[in-house]
Amino acid sequence: MKVVKFWVFLAATVLSLATLAGCAGGATQSGTIIGSTVINAPVEKISNFMCNMSDAEMKEVFTGVKELTNKQGKPCTIGYSWDQTQCVAGICKTVNAVWAVIIPYQLYQLKYSGEVNGTTSYLFSPEGKGTKLTVILEMSGKLPANVSYDMVKSEFQKGCDEDLARIKAKVEKM
Repeated sequence: MKVVKFWVFLAATVLSLATLAGCAGGATQSGTIIGSTVINAPVEKISNFMCNMSDAEMKEVFTGVKELTNKQGKPCTIGYSWDQTQCVAGICKTVNAVWAVIIPYQLYQLKYSGEVNGTTSYLFSPEGKGTKLTVILEMSGKLPANVSYDMVKSEFQKGCDEDLARIKAKVEKM
């Protein structure tokens, strides 16, 4: 539980600093998106779903995922990697994603590199009879000069919230 609180605090601090920094079009931008939902299921069921998604399920669950290629290693193990093309707010970027941290049923973290750099952390904590899933997305990358940082951030937040709702619905149906 202390690990979860630390990560949420750290992400909130980074988000505040990124917001204060503002943005200039065409410059490298960074920011943090945080979302969470309570899923009426044990953490093992949620973890099993997330670790065993097919390409089609990933495209269905995660906003803007268009292509998954070049998979290397065993799914949901440290070092498992793939290339992913994702489109958000009309901007498509390709990244290499790799599982960097796995603390079973507590914290799973993906690290991204390429056109966008960053991490996505999935934090699991007990909540009543279910499990709270918190997602912290930290990223940096260049935006075209004519694209607003606030618009992209808003689209990512909307996508994060929608992704969590789809994960919740799929896991609770299982």
